[in-house]
Amino acid sequence: MKFLKKHMGLIGKAAISLAIVVFLLRTVSLDQLAESLKGVYFNIFFLGLITFASAFFLGSLRWRILLKAQKHDEISIWRLLRLTLIGLFFNNFLLGTNGGDIIKAVYLAKTSSHKKTSVVTTIFMDRLVGFLSFLTLSTAMVLLNYKNPDLRILLKVMLICYLMIFMFCILFLSKKITKKFLPLALINKWQKASRILRDIYNSIYAYKLRKRFLISAFCVSLCAQLFLVLAIYILGISLEITVAKFADYLTLVPIIQTLSALPISLSGLGLTEGLYVYFFNLVGVVTKSAFALSVLIRICAILWGLLGGAVYLFK
Repeated sequence: MKFLKKHMGLIGKAAISLAIVVFLLRTVSLDQLAESLKGVYFNIFFLGLITFASAFFLGSLRWRILLKAQKHDEISIWRLLRLTLIGLFFNNFLLGTNGGDIIKAVYLAKTSSHKKTSVVTTIFMDRLVGFLSFLTLSTAMVLLNYKNPDLRILLKVMLICYLMIFMFCILFLSKKITKKFLPLALINKWQKASRILRDIYNSIYAYKLRKRFLISAFCVSLCAQLFLVLAIYILGISLEITVAKFADYLTLVPIIQTLSALPISLSGLGLTEGLYVYFFNLVGVVTKSAFALSVLIRICAILWGLLGGAVYLFK
């Protein structure tokens, strides 16, 4: 009984993953999925696999810009790229698709000579900037395809996301509001917690004074997301998915990647595949092809993650 209580969250996530996978396999048989994967053009698949590397590199560059804003100039982009691959390795085995962020935070904090809080905060800001660039890209594409009623519904979801980001900016970038709603100075009873919260707040607030770094990180992030979408588009070509255009990928992939990061399944298993099937059905891609595409994307993540695992073991 104690085991069930202790691991209720894990059991719930496993149940969600299993339920979605079973539902998909009832819709698309293993034989149909295998048939789609057998038809993959491996030279095009390899090109898509390599294109993912460009997205990882640009993502590491975005992270370095955010670190430079905190005056952590000594951390090289190659070190951050190694940490990105290590994080990807753990993403494949930890809960949710952001599990590797915990590993990156711990590793970078332990090996940094600077204040640990500001280093760890950059990982959160990196995710936030990445999320905002994804959201911006997807919003622009939905507006361009406003006549499509299925895509128009997504604007409501995007509006909620923008509202959440706006509230975060108001809360953390305005000291008057922060002091009113988050009176950190009053929690002296837990001095260590109070100090950590102040450090986190000061680290985030520092970006308000260094807007050019945020703008640079956002522009680099847009390029990273474009390369990520391009990589997935190339994988789609390797499966001979001709119905969906590159504009469709630009619209749907950012939404899928954002939603699949929710920690409600085991490493996004089932959730990611279900989202690809649902959203790509909206633009006319048949279920078995959309499912096969999601499997190819997971294979790419595992292959790059294995490289990250090798880096982790030998470094």
